[in-house]
Amino acid sequence: MDARNTSLRLSAPAKIDGRLRMPGERVSVTDAMLLDLMAANAIDGQSVKSIDTDVLTSVDFDNAVAHAVAEQVAEIRAIAERIEAEAADKVAEAERRVTAAQAEATTTIDAAKADAAAQIEAAEARAVAAEKAAAKPVKETRA
Repeated sequence: MDARNTSLRLSAPAKIDGRLRMPGERVSVTDAMLLDLMAANAIDGQSVKSIDTDVLTSVDFDNAVAHAVAEQVAEIRAIAERIEAEAADKVAEAERRVTAAQAEATTTIDAAKADAAAQIEAAEARAVAAEKAAAKPVKETRA
C-alpha cells in the first residue's frame, strides 16, 4: 500500500480506500489519491494552499502527462479514422471498377456468342446448300 503523505480536508464526498468520506473530514492520502481528488474538485481550498509544493508539482506533472497522452490518443484516433475512410473509399472504387469490368466482360462474351452463332448458322446454310447441290442428278450433255 502507498505511504500516506498528504493530509487534507475534503470539500465534497469521496470514496477513499472503499469507505465514503464526507465533506469537512480530514484525510491522509497518497499522491495518486490526491490527483484523483483534485480532478474531482473534492479538496477544500485551504487544504490545497497547505499542500507541499513538491506534491503539487508532481500532481501537475502527472496531469500534464495525462493531458498530453489524451491529446496524442485523440490525434491517433483521428488519423486512424481518416485512414479507415480513405481505405473505404478505395475499396468502393475497386468494387466499382470490378463491376464495370464484369459488365464489359459479359458484353464481350455475349457479342462473341452471337457472332459464333451467326457463323455456325451461315456454315450450316452453306453445308445444306452444298448437300442439295450434290444430290441433284447431273444432266448429261449431248455431243
